[in-house]
Amino acid sequence: MLDAGFLIRPDHTTQTVGLYLVKIYLTIPPQFDNNSSGVTGRGHEESLVCYDQLDSGQAIKHIAMICNLSDWKSVNMAMLTAAFDCSKDRDRKYFIMAGFVSSADEWVSFDAQWRARLAADGLAYFHMQPFSHANTHPKKPFDKTWIGQEQRRQDLMKDLLDIVKSHAWRKVACILPVNVLDTVTLDARRYFFPSLIATAGSLLWTEIEAWRCREKFRNQAEMIFERGDEHQGTLIDMLTQGTGNAPILRYKKDNPAKGIVGFTPLQAADILAFEIQKIAQLEGGPLPTRFRVPYEQIDKIPGEIRIFTEMGAKIQATTIMINEYFKTHPLGSEGVH
Repeated sequence: MLDAGFLIRPDHTTQTVGLYLVKIYLTIPPQFDNNSSGVTGRGHEESLVCYDQLDSGQAIKHIAMICNLSDWKSVNMAMLTAAFDCSKDRDRKYFIMAGFVSSADEWVSFDAQWRARLAADGLAYFHMQPFSHANTHPKKPFDKTWIGQEQRRQDLMKDLLDIVKSHAWRKVACILPVNVLDTVTLDARRYFFPSLIATAGSLLWTEIEAWRCREKFRNQAEMIFERGDEHQGTLIDMLTQGTGNAPILRYKKDNPAKGIVGFTPLQAADILAFEIQKIAQLEGGPLPTRFRVPYEQIDKIPGEIRIFTEMGAKIQATTIMINEYFKTHPLGSEGVH
């Protein structure tokens, strides 16, 4: 089994693969209001609020100075959004969460280009699973016109990957064995690891937060997940408690009859999750001479893929329990020396 700190790279020399995947996608739209700071980091579940350049200039300078008076020019004011997509590998041995991080402005541009490219092929949305066999056994959104059209299929993937690479600032992903939580105590599971999706979401949140702090972004990233994933309630509770902000649930594709506009970055996250899922299926066997083209292209986007092992779960559970104990029993108090 790969270690928790192992990074998946096309050029690594490890001889066998063992992993579990989680897909995630991040975005935080800036929203100006009348409060004292002039800006909030919260977006809306059914709308993406774009930054209005007419409100920039002195307002942005003022906010940046509040963030870091001594070095305000170094404060990155781009608002981030994170979008997540979750799945399990073919053998149901690993749980996968993966996605991309960028600014609201970038995702607005991404959405327009993504939709235009799909429309050029008569597609209302993109889903990686039916795409994988669109030229032999097409299923929605692909139709019979795709049969035998391998070059058309490759051209679509190339263009979509180019759109992702030109807009995503960072990729994040986490792989968990489906039985990894069986190694921690019932109390630890109840309070800190209630489900695979909640555990994966928390792990990716810390990854994004560390990156955000290094890059000096002002606000937390909005965590956006596709609506309807299993055990989503535990994810909402975990992230709300840990970050102070509830994750946002969005639909991946449009539903005009219900007035729903899909959040297209979730469709891009689906590609990353699918490709990591393919790697998960290599567990125990030799690595191929090269990885699939989509993964090799996505791997050019900065970011790492983390693997949460049984040992990692035990260590984290112990660490959390110790931290919780000292919150209520600080050093120097009765019985603690």
